[in-house]
Amino acid sequence: MHPCPDISELIEATNVVSEFFTEQDQILTSMNSPIAQSIYSLSVSPNPTKSSSEISVQLDKANQVISSYELMNLSGVILQSGSNLNNPQLNIPIDNLAVGVYILVVRNAENQSALQKFVVN
Repeated sequence: MHPCPDISELIEATNVVSEFFTEQDQILTSMNSPIAQSIYSLSVSPNPTKSSSEISVQLDKANQVISSYELMNLSGVILQSGSNLNNPQLNIPIDNLAVGVYILVVRNAENQSALQKFVVN
């Protein structure tokens, strides 16, 4: 058996999630893109984080509020969600998450979306 793990399934799952988001209306697929930064940016901290803590999420543009969020694994399974929030900042408990990479999708009041990956270690 080869000592390096086969990560082809992880790569495929990441591609599936990326395709899902690129097909959605008004979704921002990268917070590093000029489009994403011109609309608003999303801060997730700490990143990486410990599984026994929580993450703080904030939109960096003034007068923007988070109306909903979805936290999912790389397979696209929604693990947590919230709606009708209307808060500029959220604290999301992640004590039930296993070590791994997750995706957080946040929507503002205009239904514009941003996504950010974060790591639990």
